This record gives sequence, structure tokens and C-alpha cells, in this order.
Amino acid sequence: MKVIELKNVKKNVLSRKIRCAGTTRHKFRINQGEFVAIMGHSGSGKSTLLNILGLLDKPTEGSYKLAGIEISKYTQTELAALRNHYLGFVFQQFNLFRKMRKCMQMH
Repeated sequence: MKVIELKNVKKNVLSRKIRCAGTTRHKFRINQGEFVAIMGHSGSGKSTLLNILGLLDKPTEGSYKLAGIEISKYTQTELAALRNHYLGFVFQQFNLFRKMRKCMQMH
């Protein structure tokens, strides 16, 4: 089962065209149960691709399907609901709320 499928995905940033690594003119898909590593040089589009895959940003061009759902027309609220249902994140930086005790944020 295809969990993630991208087709011809591109993202324009600050009037500079950045192509997400490995997605331009190719099918990029992740099937259920697969483990994937995204690697590349600095500035190659890894973070841009991860932001698109994580529904934190939308591609400027192309198609992204998550669990068979085309996400291009979804609002930010609808994308948040999809993130809540289908995705999980592990951040490099600590994204903790200052006023909450650390042990409370881990639940």
C-alpha cells in the first residue's frame, strides 16, 4: 500500500526555484512498512522536502498524496487534522513550552 506518493513536486522559495531532491519528473513513493533516509548536500532541498512530507508546507507544483488523499486543496486546519491522524515528528531542536514542566510535555 502506498502511504506517501509525490509526482513532479517543486517548491518555489524567495523567487528561487528549489526542486525537492529526487521528486522532479519521477515518482517518489513510500510504501507501508518501508524505512527511508533522505540525504543530500547542504541546500539540496532536504528540509523543504521534509516540510512538504510533514504537511507543514505545500508544494508550488506537482501532486502529493498521503494515504491516497491529494492534499493540494486542503486548508491549514484540514492539514493539521491529517498530521494528527497520519504523521509523527521527531525534531532536532527541543520544541517545548517554556511555562510547562518538561515531564508534563512528554505525555
